[in-house]
Amino acid sequence: MSRDDLVRLGRAGRPWEFLGVAAAALAIAPMDHGIRFLAAANLARLGLKTIAQEMLDRVPESVRHHPDITALSAALSGLPNDQLPPSTREQLLRGNLDVLAERGTDLRGLIASWRERAAEVECFRCLDGNIVRRVAHSPKGDLRVLAWWRDDRGRAAESAKSLRRADRSFADTAVVEGIDPPWTLIEARKATEADYIGHRPRLWVVQAEPTEAMEGLSMADLREALRDPRMEFLIGGGATGQLRDSLRAGLEQALPAVLLFSPGVKTPASPALSDMLNAVTQEQCDELERLHASVWARYADRDLAYWHARYTRPQGRPLRVLIPVSRFSTFVRHAAADLAGALRRAGCQAEVLQEPDDHSRLSAVAYARALDDLDPDLVVSINIPRHQLRNVFPENLPFVCWLQDAMPHLFDERAGKSQGPMDFLAGYLFGELFSKFGYPRDRAFPSTVVADGAKFHPAAVAPSLADRFRCDIAFVSHHSESPDAMHQRLAREAPEPSIREAFERLRPDVHAAVSRCDVFPPSRALRTSVIERLRETLGAEPPERTVSLVLRLYAMPLADRVLRHEMVGWAADLSHRRGLRLHLYGKGWDKHATFREFARGTLDHSEELRAAYQCASVNLHTSISALVHQRVLECALSGGVTLVRFQRDAFAGPKTSVQLALLDLPADIDEPDRLGYVIADHPRAMSLTALYARIGAPLADHVFWIPKARAEALRRDAFAHSIDQDANQVLGDLGEFSFAAADRLAMLVDRALTNPTWRTAASKMQARFPRAHLTYDSFVGRLFESVRKGLAGGAA
Repeated sequence: MSRDDLVRLGRAGRPWEFLGVAAAALAIAPMDHGIRFLAAANLARLGLKTIAQEMLDRVPESVRHHPDITALSAALSGLPNDQLPPSTREQLLRGNLDVLAERGTDLRGLIASWRERAAEVECFRCLDGNIVRRVAHSPKGDLRVLAWWRDDRGRAAESAKSLRRADRSFADTAVVEGIDPPWTLIEARKATEADYIGHRPRLWVVQAEPTEAMEGLSMADLREALRDPRMEFLIGGGATGQLRDSLRAGLEQALPAVLLFSPGVKTPASPALSDMLNAVTQEQCDELERLHASVWARYADRDLAYWHARYTRPQGRPLRVLIPVSRFSTFVRHAAADLAGALRRAGCQAEVLQEPDDHSRLSAVAYARALDDLDPDLVVSINIPRHQLRNVFPENLPFVCWLQDAMPHLFDERAGKSQGPMDFLAGYLFGELFSKFGYPRDRAFPSTVVADGAKFHPAAVAPSLADRFRCDIAFVSHHSESPDAMHQRLAREAPEPSIREAFERLRPDVHAAVSRCDVFPPSRALRTSVIERLRETLGAEPPERTVSLVLRLYAMPLADRVLRHEMVGWAADLSHRRGLRLHLYGKGWDKHATFREFARGTLDHSEELRAAYQCASVNLHTSISALVHQRVLECALSGGVTLVRFQRDAFAGPKTSVQLALLDLPADIDEPDRLGYVIADHPRAMSLTALYARIGAPLADHVFWIPKARAEALRRDAFAHSIDQDANQVLGDLGEFSFAAADRLAMLVDRALTNPTWRTAASKMQARFPRAHLTYDSFVGRLFESVRKGLAGGAA
């Protein structure tokens, strides 16, 4: 590199790159004061005022008053102190070692020898977080430092990016070799902090030589990282063996996928960590192969006839049910536990398979071992069909996919057409699954929402809980992320630029649909908008799968969020005006810019939640898709009352119930394209008409018309209509408990606060139907009835 090139580099604003070359140049030409000045300027850019001033002090007296040097000297005087003396380092070291000792690794006996070494080194803090070290008592202005000029902090942050892959919703677990300098472990921890699903992967930090660890532990306050239960620190000659033994004991969990190195490692772990990880990975593969062979051989001969006999004549052996779930969905985790409880009450042996903690992910070995140990007669998987787990569960094992959410992997022809005679669907039976994606209708039964009647009951809560949870209005939801933040997150996660552009164009349409949701069905408005915006961005007619995904993954969820937060805004305004107590329970409300004052933290899905429901004068709920929700049922069973924000799609359930009932009867009027039923002659039609009028949408005709195309679709898809989709039936009276505007909400809240008799009657009314039909115990009965029927039909 020529001197001109070096000067250009020195002026390029890349100090780490320049200073290493400048050190070599000044060693050859120590009297090149132009390069020395550039070195001082680059040192100043890093905040290294001590060494920068030393560089200027070596400039001849004759040029020290040059304006550039004067300006640089003035700038240096304004920089913070950059020196990290041994006393400060020892204070940091002792604090870190005390915490490390609490976790079982005590290196405090090495402090005296470390102190001797520390006296031989000078350390300087950079503004970017790096620390530069040089031999103590080095010649002033000497750029030759112990660690060559390099941006260790920046490199650590860059390497930590490998822990998060664009195609994953979670960060990878990793091993970090070396603590000196500590930036690699700090950046790895930062990169893997909890995301929105709550996963915080385990990180192992390995250091073969304890004295090297002492250096890194003296550079920064690491006490928070050292206390973090997901951080494992293995220090000493046996560190590799300790890590190997730990990983071998947990083959049911995903092994570390990334190995990171701190640049200060002088004594590598032995055996090499990469070799050890490869060996343990092979052991995991071998164990999976062994378990897989055992399980597949056991199920090979279990045909439909075998299962029909097993389900109808269990011969004293309880049916065994495996429920694999992810702990990173609050609802799914609680639903699995409640389902397992109901199965056990029904005499089954039920086990829930999930991650043991927030830092782990299950490996295929976990599933195979659970199958081998339990030998289940049924698998109930929430939201995940067998197609997604085709190498995990044998085809000859009855499998129920319990649909709770519109997950993208469901809307796939491959998933629908892969359904075999032992695959069943339960839960939310989204119509397009059957009409567009090939799922069979004959092994599906609807049951969109249930609650645990054993956990949620109306008995009085303990006085201490009553005092804690008593309030006027309560809302229980983890959907605290603002609509704006949610839009930005979903846009970032969009799989391709055209979809991201569609999201941006859809955003105002979503708000418009919500603003009119009390007079026009939002589902229709949103679907129309999705198709139009996709046409614009794709320049062609969008595939149905793309329409479904954008509708289910962006438009509907964002509309739901807008709807909920508007409702909370009404409640907050009412609370401010009337001096009412509003409690918001769930994750993240304490961080909400507007609603944080009402945040009351998260609740255990047990007695705390029951108390919160019962002790609020009213609870709130709304949804863009369906007003019947698990929380509504839990609240009713607990002795609470729920007020629901109405939107026009809420009529769909009650209307479908009446249409199905009428189609069992001869039509009063049969026209070419529609069937008519005189409302006055049919009590259920009269009841629905009255509901329309009370909500503010009266029917103009005395005849209840059903288009023949709709009648045909209803008869074809009647199997998908669930008793719990009728919000009027579930709540007892939708017109009594719903609101579409802030003034109606205020009136209902006043009624609950001033009329205890009304509130008591309302609670009993809302609990009547759920207690009889919508508990986990009743769901288990319907589940086995459906599976037995399907197996019997297949066997026949």
